Amino acid sequence: MPQTRIQSSPSEPSTNLVHLDQHRARRLEAHVQDVRSRLHTLEKARIQTELRSGSLWRELSSLQRELRGCRERLAHCLGEREEGIE
Repeated sequence: MPQTRIQSSPSEPSTNLVHLDQHRARRLEAHVQDVRSRLHTLEKARIQTELRSGSLWRELSSLQRELRGCRERLAHCLGEREEGIE
């Protein structure tokens, strides 16, 4: 009875390489997706920070105007007081 021997076909190594390349491609795609997700999160955080910054800038401007008004009223009151002393 002739012996049958199972031979590995020459395509097996290339098949393994294809599977390895596919695995690497899937991992790379997953990594790209993670990076995109993080970029999106950072972009949203940047926009929120800019909005808060604008709001804080407006509040600061308002407080500066209020402080100027207080100083003017104080100067006016002190001026009236000095006039009364003379």
